[in-house]
Amino acid sequence: MKNIKLNVVATSILLVVFTFFTACEKEEVVENKTANVEASEKESTVKTIELSNEQKEKVKINTLKIETSSSKLTIQAPAIVSPAPDYFFVVSAPVNGRVVSLFAHEGEAVKKGQLIIEIESSQFGNLIAEFLQSKSEEKYAKENLDRITKLIDKKISSASEYDRASADYIRAQASANASYSKLKSIGISNTEITNLVEGKNISTRLKIYSPITGVIDQHLVEMGQAVNEYQKLATIINPVKVLVKGYVSPSEGNYVKVGDKVTISIKNDLAKSIDGKIATINPGLDENNKSIVVNVLINTKNGWPRTGENVKLNIISNANSDAIIIPLSAVVFEENSAVVFVKVADGKYEKRIIVIEEINSNNAIVSSGLKANEEIAISELFTLKALSRFDEFSE
Repeated sequence: MKNIKLNVVATSILLVVFTFFTACEKEEVVENKTANVEASEKESTVKTIELSNEQKEKVKINTLKIETSSSKLTIQAPAIVSPAPDYFFVVSAPVNGRVVSLFAHEGEAVKKGQLIIEIESSQFGNLIAEFLQSKSEEKYAKENLDRITKLIDKKISSASEYDRASADYIRAQASANASYSKLKSIGISNTEITNLVEGKNISTRLKIYSPITGVIDQHLVEMGQAVNEYQKLATIINPVKVLVKGYVSPSEGNYVKVGDKVTISIKNDLAKSIDGKIATINPGLDENNKSIVVNVLINTKNGWPRTGENVKLNIISNANSDAIIIPLSAVVFEENSAVVFVKVADGKYEKRIIVIEEINSNNAIVSSGLKANEEIAISELFTLKALSRFDEFSE
């Protein structure tokens, strides 16, 4: 009986020992398998595509060498053409009145100082009368002051009379200056004022002259029409120079600066283009589209571009010397990853995941995954992508 119990105990001990060693072996196998899986996954992040001789003949792959020192960023932006400062003028009515003459019409060229509109105005007549009256009073006060000055020299007049005459002259002079300023503010020339003082050509018709050389763009009044003070009568544009306003996204605006070269073109007419430079950049965002406004002043070529026209800007900006900029067309996307194909040898490409810091119209700024002097494929990307997938499926 004792022998049977000993045999049972010994058997139990052997079973426990066997189970322990078996479990250890299983854990070791599982750990080895896990390590192998992690290693294989790590190796799988870098895929190499090697083309056969036949594939190299059929698939012609163009490459681009990465050069950080000469990296240039091309930014595209929509733009609209506006009149250049000092090349656009709004003609307004300086007084209330009625249009009695129009000497130039829409589309007609005018020169600076050319008569374009006449307005008949009682308000203008009152200003003339006020001016003539104030000049007359100034003249009388001056003559009276001179007469009393002579009497004082002869000790005939008193000092109080001189002080009163002097004060009257100062008041008359101030009134005449105020009347003169009123006439100047409505556009009366010095020659016309001299004629008024001398009694020549006194008329209630206010003449309006073109302030710049250009072309009548809009005519907003007709003959006989009553107009109010400060009412808009016409616009004049000199088409020799224009202001092109480009709208750049805030993220791309970090790379543009005053002096950057710009090519202005039309989307459907590549032959029509003109070069310029960014003159100024507005400090705030445009209220309508929340964009940074860049201003380009250019001389027109054969009358182009025209005011009001929508155009396209290609801004060439120098990026930082350590920035890696590649064409966006050289990047393919797999799920959430950006991928490029780096040439490592003839007919051999490495499929590599990169991190893109910024994307603009045509370029991608890469923060990691690429180095200077490496070559990337810029054509047949989907062929390379398909070959990499084929290798994965075959595995």
